Amino acid sequence: MKKKFLGALILLIVAAGAWRWIHRPSVASESGLSASAQASAIAQVPVKPEVPASAQIPFQIVLPNLSQGTSAEIRGLNESVALLFAATKSSRDFNGMLKYLKDSNQNPELSIDKNDYTGEMTIVRTAQPKPGTRYFHAQYFSDQENQKFMQHMSFEFVPGTTAFSQAVESVQNSFGLSAKSVPMQDGFAQWALPNGYVVWIKKLTPEDLKDNPFNAYGPQDVGTIRIAVELAPHDEEE
Repeated sequence: MKKKFLGALILLIVAAGAWRWIHRPSVASESGLSASAQASAIAQVPVKPEVPASAQIPFQIVLPNLSQGTSAEIRGLNESVALLFAATKSSRDFNGMLKYLKDSNQNPELSIDKNDYTGEMTIVRTAQPKPGTRYFHAQYFSDQENQKFMQHMSFEFVPGTTAFSQAVESVQNSFGLSAKSVPMQDGFAQWALPNGYVVWIKKLTPEDLKDNPFNAYGPQDVGTIRIAVELAPHDEEE
């Protein structure tokens, strides 16, 4: 029994270390892993958050006030960023998040994966994303009390000469962030949030688009902007 427990513990520790490297936004260029290898390991080990009181509040999305002249693409960007922000504020209200996707006619589609070591993970995608956006992807894990908590949520914004700066402005406005960020490379910015999450923006390179098992890409997709929120690894929080 002790050997079995020790083996499981070692496997969990190794997998947790792999998670940190696999799920970094710039991992494709830095680690040499293919996109398919990264994706196969995504979400294998959840990092259970120290849930703040704010995460227990019901899901409530506050849409930005936009002028009538705002394009449909920018409106879709800002509404999707507002969704990410709301998900970090109410990270355990899975049903509220799902209801919003249904009420806004985004047609959410669910799939569930179970693992003996990490428990149950629910993946949410949408069949009808907001204009200017695509590939919405959310991952919720279930804890020992069978309560879901948000581990990752992201979407992509159409490429363009001003797409990255528009994404940065939208994130700063919705999350109430200053211009101060932690750039890791050109076309990447990240902010630590006070509730154990991080929000990051990445301009996708040709390497990022290779062999992705979830999303279809072509040469025209270079420069696509991915915006995500996810739990920060514990060792980076300390």
